[in-house]
Amino acid sequence: MNDAAVVGRVLREYHARGTDPAALCRVGGSVHAASVTYLVRPDGVPAWVVRACREDAPVPVHLVATGVPTMLDWLLSQAGTLDCLEVRGYPAPRVIRTRAGDPVGMDGIWLTLATTFVEGPLIRPSLAQLRMLGAALGRLHALDVAGVPGRDAAGGSGYGVAGGAGREVAGGPGRASWYPEEAIPATLARLDAVEALVPDGWREMYAQLRRSTVAVQDGLGGLPRGVVHGDAWPGNVVQSGADTVTLIDWETGGLGLPVLDLGNCLIESLLDSKPSADESGAAAWLVEPDEDRVAAVAGGYASQRQLCDAEMALLAEAVRFGSCYVGAIHLYQVLAEGVSGRSMDVRMERLRNRVAVSEPVARLASPHLAGGAETVR
Repeated sequence: MNDAAVVGRVLREYHARGTDPAALCRVGGSVHAASVTYLVRPDGVPAWVVRACREDAPVPVHLVATGVPTMLDWLLSQAGTLDCLEVRGYPAPRVIRTRAGDPVGMDGIWLTLATTFVEGPLIRPSLAQLRMLGAALGRLHALDVAGVPGRDAAGGSGYGVAGGAGREVAGGPGRASWYPEEAIPATLARLDAVEALVPDGWREMYAQLRRSTVAVQDGLGGLPRGVVHGDAWPGNVVQSGADTVTLIDWETGGLGLPVLDLGNCLIESLLDSKPSADESGAAAWLVEPDEDRVAAVAGGYASQRQLCDAEMALLAEAVRFGSCYVGAIHLYQVLAEGVSGRSMDVRMERLRNRVAVSEPVARLASPHLAGGAETVR
């Protein structure tokens, strides 16, 4: 299999046989791996993006917890979430249907999900852009999804089949990669599995990851649900207009806990969209608390949505939760599976960094989110 073969399938699936194959530029992945992504720029037509995934490939472990068993389910989940946003008029990439009208194309072993391409540069980000990012996230979390059907308990896609034509019709948003009823048990299971293997130097970090995960679990009953992005940081935000930004890359989005999405955004917005790197590349992904940056994101968010008391009480844990989820995966890979090397060293260094700065980031954000509410724990 080569690019030409996959490109041919893409053009056929989206009724674009008249498009010059040279209009497709590979921007990620490989046809020899689980997925490949192309940017399509046909003459006279707005650009679009298509991700082609092997049907028999597993969904990457960091993108789901346990609730999406197949690549098809994962792609349908993304499509359902983006359709939900379109119905509510929220700015985001829009799903492009196949020639048969389906949200996900199927051609042999290849599945495809195509969306519109959001034109514009990634935010740098300036303080004004960070405030716009916070506001965009606040508007997302404030969307009314009450009564909107999502994926069912058995892990359905959020789509149903209409009539005899076999066309899929939108039902509701999918579940985010951090959907709590799946992500929390998966995180705790990974942490429990390696408890006896944790070296002394990692004990304190390990204990913090587990405490924060349990704290979020214990507070679930009082936390509002909503549609979340799952990876809102400057590298996933396009300056789509003079005073507007648009979130892209929704592969981790869906139904989830807004406060966890906000917490992750607060800490990852300390990065630039194209961070500089030292010779090893490790320092590029380490962050330090920055009062102005945190205030810009939090202030923008608060202009669109106010956190409830339960969310404020868990703000520090929410800032840490991304580290808990990803950190549990890394710890399991290192301690139980024996994964090692420079790449894993960088991931562990980043994990220690995020845990260390989470408390001060939450404290800096708190006054802007709740007007000087009680100190977060």
